Amino acid sequence: MKMKIKWLIVMIILCSLIISACSKWDDYTKYIDENKIYPQKPDSLKVYVGFEKALLEWIIVDPKVTSCKVYYTQEGEQDSILVPIAKLNNFTNDTIQVVIDNLIETTCYFKVISYDDYGHSSLEVETEEYIYGDNYQKSLLNRSLKSKQMLNNQFHLQWYDADETELGIELEYKDIFSKSKKIYIPDTVTSTVIADFNVDYPFAYRTLYLPKSTAIDTFYTAVEEVKFDFPSELSNAKAPFEITNRGLWLNNRAGTISGWIVNDVVEKQGSVDNNWGRRMVMWGWSGFTPVPSITNGKIYQILSLPSGSYSFRATVFKMSSQNNQVYLVVNNGFSLLDITNVENESLAFVDISSTFKGDYNVAICEFTLDAPSTVSLGIVGNVGPNQEVFFHEFELITN
Repeated sequence: MKMKIKWLIVMIILCSLIISACSKWDDYTKYIDENKIYPQKPDSLKVYVGFEKALLEWIIVDPKVTSCKVYYTQEGEQDSILVPIAKLNNFTNDTIQVVIDNLIETTCYFKVISYDDYGHSSLEVETEEYIYGDNYQKSLLNRSLKSKQMLNNQFHLQWYDADETELGIELEYKDIFSKSKKIYIPDTVTSTVIADFNVDYPFAYRTLYLPKSTAIDTFYTAVEEVKFDFPSELSNAKAPFEITNRGLWLNNRAGTISGWIVNDVVEKQGSVDNNWGRRMVMWGWSGFTPVPSITNGKIYQILSLPSGSYSFRATVFKMSSQNNQVYLVVNNGFSLLDITNVENESLAFVDISSTFKGDYNVAICEFTLDAPSTVSLGIVGNVGPNQEVFFHEFELITN
């Protein structure tokens, strides 16, 4: 008798659990009238947003469905659009698309219902999405430009990393023939080189964004115009020279000078020596520096100067040997000449090696500009193995 009672209790508990579960999985039946015919409801409803519009997409496979109605609501205001469904001889999976324009920049609630020719309607399918517009577009910022410089007659741009929703940058400039050109800079690119850039004109750029991967419109920042103006005075021109954010390396000794242009061979060595009061240096030491000697090393700045007479002066702190070939040079344009052309083609030069008379010797390079000009001023040199040349200060003086 006790065993029968136990089994009865177990059966009651199991039946209770089954009834409870059934009330969950078939809960939808309370919306269904068993005497009513239901066309297929819109399947796999997706919403792709754009600028004050949305593209809705869903699938219909029921041949009885002849139209769908889309209801959309924003800020309590509802509107609708009727979408006819074309009848096909062999009705298979069919993707339906409709674009709804003139939406406002806020959340939009969508409801889609299918109909047949007899007025029967399906169960409704609902979703919501945020619509983008002017406020979002005005909030977008151009990708930040880290630096711009002319190097060896080429225009170099360094960009900060792109935002995760950025697509890229459209940049417009004028070439050396004053012809307008456009280039596209992808979001993954942080360094841009333009070989034919004309510095007499500004360049303009805007940044492209996609607010989400499924968006159907690209959004643009306002166009930003940048004039490439060279400074009129030397910067970072005296020891202790400032270095770039690369910091010190080569046993915490070498740094790359900030505000000056250095070519590759100098960059490999470091152009500031922390062991000598952070003075500018051209050097090469076997077993210590990456390159044992310097060939055609260049360190310079580019300035825009008015017409007039000038003295470009360099205080040479130390030179290990006068067998090195080092020039103080002024040249028209955006780069210094190679060392083999300095004496024949430079605007002005002085051979530091042959005129050096001891520590803190001052080399002076005189030149005259008949018209406002862009000039490059600096050092070009060959420095032999286990040799070095240190500079303490540079000055540009109007005579």
